[in-house]
Amino acid sequence: MARGMSRKGGAMSKAATAPLSRVEVLCTFRENRDMQTLRGIRLNPDAVFFDGQPQKAAVAMFMAEVLYKTLREEAPDEDLFAFIDEAVAYFAREPFTADFHLIFLMHLTRYFGFFPSGNQGSETPRFDLAEGLFTFRAATPDGKVLDNDRSACLYRLSKTDFGEKPEGLTNVQRRRLLGDLLVYYSLHLEGMGKINSLSVLTEVFS
Repeated sequence: MARGMSRKGGAMSKAATAPLSRVEVLCTFRENRDMQTLRGIRLNPDAVFFDGQPQKAAVAMFMAEVLYKTLREEAPDEDLFAFIDEAVAYFAREPFTADFHLIFLMHLTRYFGFFPSGNQGSETPRFDLAEGLFTFRAATPDGKVLDNDRSACLYRLSKTDFGEKPEGLTNVQRRRLLGDLLVYYSLHLEGMGKINSLSVLTEVFS
């Protein structure tokens, strides 16, 4: 809970609560409360903003919601923080690409423990979302075992790093891949729930 956001010159700044802003917070933590009250928020000098960049703003909103609904650790995780911090800095610094959020979601699975296992090949052409591995099993009507084409897209994405581009992805494949990744997350992270900003992201990229 951040009080006094609209008060001019107050301790809180609306810019400090923009999606993916890097901040320092002052908070009195009370263990018996589910919601804590912030006493102050201070923007870091390298904080990022996406005003006037609707595509980046939509992706930032989407990424922030995914992080909000998936991060469960109460103890510090320096490796995870470093990954997110570096990814956001790269996203802010570099020109916009339509694949960034897909690459981010894929690499984030490493820190949650369900990065895709195995390789796509003639003996394991399809990806099992529930098991997290490439398999010989046939694609299933419920979509939990992906068909060959969707599995190939996911495999190419797993081999792609920031600054690279998954080979040959069309806009239709990107949309399907995003949906498959969110199903993958929901199968492995209990209670993740619906990502409400997905509709905004879809509209911006349509």
